Amino acid sequence: MHTVRLITALLLGLVGLHAPAAAPQQSAASVVQITAKVGNNEHKATGFVWHSPTGIVTALHVVAGAERISVYSEPLKKERPATLKRVHLEADLALLELAEDIGLTPLAVAPTDPNSSTEHEIWGYPHNVATLQGDVVRFSKSLGERQPTLNNIFRRADKLREAIGAQGFPKLETQILRLGSTIQPGHSGAPIFDAEGRVIGIGDGGLRQGIARLNWAIPAAVYLPGLADSLDPIPTSGGASTQLFSTSTADQEPPEVAGREQVHYVGMVTLAQVLESYGGEAQELAELTEHPLQEYLDTQLAIYEEQESGATFVIPAYTQVSYNPSDERFHVTGLRSEQLEMYVVIHTSEDAHTAMARAERYLADLSAEIELDATELPGEEALEEGPFYLDQHIDLPESEEGPGESITSLIAIDEGTLLAATVLAYDSEEGEDDTALVAENDLLLLCSHLIDFTVD
Repeated sequence: MHTVRLITALLLGLVGLHAPAAAPQQSAASVVQITAKVGNNEHKATGFVWHSPTGIVTALHVVAGAERISVYSEPLKKERPATLKRVHLEADLALLELAEDIGLTPLAVAPTDPNSSTEHEIWGYPHNVATLQGDVVRFSKSLGERQPTLNNIFRRADKLREAIGAQGFPKLETQILRLGSTIQPGHSGAPIFDAEGRVIGIGDGGLRQGIARLNWAIPAAVYLPGLADSLDPIPTSGGASTQLFSTSTADQEPPEVAGREQVHYVGMVTLAQVLESYGGEAQELAELTEHPLQEYLDTQLAIYEEQESGATFVIPAYTQVSYNPSDERFHVTGLRSEQLEMYVVIHTSEDAHTAMARAERYLADLSAEIELDATELPGEEALEEGPFYLDQHIDLPESEEGPGESITSLIAIDEGTLLAATVLAYDSEEGEDDTALVAENDLLLLCSHLIDFTVD
């Protein structure tokens, strides 16, 4: 494992630091988009200029095994081919060489505290957006850890292999910056800037494609000094893991949320991409559906997040979501079946106990028939530790007041935040013989059980 040396900090003034520090927006002029042709796939990600005007740093998993690599500078409106010159396997970093000098400026690098509470900016091309964008990121703190590693996210090496595949990089001992903010596919290789516009981190990967904010970056000051002279062997095959944040070239139009400014669209994923990081939990999801889970693996899901609480939820990509202040619910619209409804509730209270009381009121509002089993309710310790999850399902028979219905809700409470997703299915004349209705109900049930919180 590489260790942080005092001399590293001293040499930062000599290795790749000859460019003057600048504000993040100015430094963004040295951020580029990377396109790598790997087999039948075309990967899109981000990179930045470092070490020399023709040196480009990006994530190794983006360009490993690529037949062709090109680099595009948005400010200069120039695209040039590049070759892979050096790699740092432990750090999942690659150093590319442009075919010619097109006038780009190398960026400065600086050390950072991985437990800093300061806001930083990541600049890149998430989900292959048309123009470069900057987003605020914060670090997640690690108790007692001066420099966290991937071992802080993955307990064992086999869990890391499950997430990133058999490519062998990054490694369990790789030093990281844990990110308490959402980064997305396309942010691989994206620089994270401090207030002076110096590179302090490099976007690398995350779990559940942003549904849970378990993301990490590579600390620039730890690994960049060793990249230019690295003798690590260059991989001849690509890394196919979706947990490492390159993205395809598919166009994706971000839908908007009406009525609630704090909730924003994060990105699109397939159910298969989500399930890659669920391990044994995927079997629990399979038990929710009438049809085999495999039938839904290619289904596109849209991810949404509330910034303040970090609560995330997903809905089918063909639907929309709007907030109704009168019932304080997010309503999923555009469903194909009139017999189905889906709601999401995000509400922040002063503490977990108040949030739990609100959850009970929410369930009572759905139906007076819902009775919580006292044995399923969290104790004092469980509520305080959080997050706590409560799964509820009830079937109501047809009555004079209306048709029969089933109500399925997943309740999640973390500190003072209540996050709930509910699916209502009303009886139809076709019933279970209506294949389309069953399939959409399956999909909504899966979405309702993918709610999650960010990691602090």
